[in-house]
Amino acid sequence: MAETPTQVEGGFIILGLAGRSALGLVFLVSGTSKLRSPRTAAQLVVNYRILPDRMAVGFAILLIPAELLLSASFLTGWAQNYSLPTAALLLTAFVTAVGTNLRRGRRIPCGCLGANNRPISPRTLGQLALMILAVILVSSLQLALVPLPTADTVILSPLGPWYAIQITLIMAFGLVASLWIASIFPDAAVEAHTSRPG
Repeated sequence: MAETPTQVEGGFIILGLAGRSALGLVFLVSGTSKLRSPRTAAQLVVNYRILPDRMAVGFAILLIPAELLLSASFLTGWAQNYSLPTAALLLTAFVTAVGTNLRRGRRIPCGCLGANNRPISPRTLGQLALMILAVILVSSLQLALVPLPTADTVILSPLGPWYAIQITLIMAFGLVASLWIASIFPDAAVEAHTSRPG
């Protein structure tokens, strides 16, 4: 941050850093969870029935390092030109898989954060949509030539602690907002059960 950003640019930078950090944390939790139980992670991917079993297992194996590398990129700010389109493609694939199974009426474990046994629902799509919005935000800032500083630059900056406080507050607000959005999505399993006669 050699040049002092304007107030508007500073606001966008804080918002972008919060979105980037949130993406990094989500991919970190997801990747490490899968790493602890790769067989379970592979079975969860197979359960979606989008790919043939062998291809699904291969995809699950590649997904672990991919998510960990994405996490490292988002948390440090390095290689954003590669991580942003990769994350967009990956999240689009997740939305496609979840949406396809919801249309089929299948209530399978999400596996969104590794060995997560929570069944997929419209809430899952809402959470994925929030992540896609974060990717769009960070990508838009890059295209608008408002570069986001890397993690080491933020830490060494005199404004580092102030950045950290603002980023934490925005991420906390985002967490509350995501929980609220998730709460307004109906739980398909409950609706299906209550709508069945007898």
